Amino acid sequence: SKAVSGVMSPASALDELLSETDSHYIMAKDGAIVLKSRVTAMQEGGGSSESLREVVVEGVRLESGSKSETALIETPRSVSVVTAEQIALQGVDEVAAAMRYTPGVFAEYRGTDTTRQTPAIRGFINRDAHMIYRDGMRGRTSAQAHPDPDVFLLERMEIVRGPASALYGQNGPGGLIYTVTKRPTETFFADVEASAGSFSQFGGKLDFGGPIDAEGRFLYRITGLMRDGDAQVDQLKDGR
Repeated sequence: SKAVSGVMSPASALDELLSETDSHYIMAKDGAIVLKSRVTAMQEGGGSSESLREVVVEGVRLESGSKSETALIETPRSVSVVTAEQIALQGVDEVAAAMRYTPGVFAEYRGTDTTRQTPAIRGFINRDAHMIYRDGMRGRTSAQAHPDPDVFLLERMEIVRGPASALYGQNGPGGLIYTVTKRPTETFFADVEASAGSFSQFGGKLDFGGPIDAEGRFLYRITGLMRDGDAQVDQLKDGR
């Protein structure tokens, strides 16, 4: 609320103080002042009121911050989540490209590179450390084995900023990328896509899943893709 200045009675000062808010005051017999919202005051006084629609807030539970399913708001780390919906809206295929809007991440410092995914987190590039994890397992197994998961196969990405060696062992001080594979669904769905684009690019994707039995005790999910073509740099292929 705005500040009040000048010479005025207590009632006038309160009226001026609450004039631009949705609060209302009631002066009790003992001199105490009780603040209530105007909607509550109208309902108690029998006045008309408007029912607001129900708002349901769903929380995000992480696996990366503590290696357990912990709510994002309860995770004592700096973590950003890139969901499958965000990846689809961006229309990207690579892990680094999906993190373009993630704070603290320089996603594509090497430019277009179809050979490896090495974004910089908090200024650390992690060339020699293990950065990308898949469902809790370390992706990189040797100096020349660079994991490059296609984001179409992922349910979400959790970017953990800051040192995480206490949970994951050898790692860089900047942070890590924790990817989660798409999970089976309780209801049946099917999605088939075909694409074509610049540099002789063409490909296809399929994703379907649901319950196996009538009771829904067993679930399945099948996801696959194919892509082939050139890239914006000569002699550089982009396919899988």
